[in-house]
Amino acid sequence: MIFFGPKMSQERWRELLKLAVSETDPDKFMSLISEASILLGDRLRRNPLPEYAWEGEYHAAVRESDPELFKERVVKAQEMMVTRRVQLHASRREESAERRALDEALGILRIVKNERIPPLGKRKQ
Repeated sequence: MIFFGPKMSQERWRELLKLAVSETDPDKFMSLISEASILLGDRLRRNPLPEYAWEGEYHAAVRESDPELFKERVVKAQEMMVTRRVQLHASRREESAERRALDEALGILRIVKNERIPPLGKRKQ
């Protein structure tokens, strides 16, 4: 789970992610993601998480600004993350820190994906 000290940091982080996923200018997108990463980095320095094999693909997907590459990266990240989630379940390590981080990341990826690739019934025409 991503825990922030002050409530304001968490709210600002979520606001930055929402702005980033709707941003079409790649420079502005990267600026928003960078600011969100700084907030997350501050949190990680206070309470560091171990690195997991799926995190690289997850971060690449969330930060991707090209719409077609974004779709590909999301699929690859989701495949890795769901596979790892199944492995954790099978190994009975359901309550591990990795499982909690994985669930949080899957939730964030779902939000980012839905913002950038709306479901068919909700797409702008």
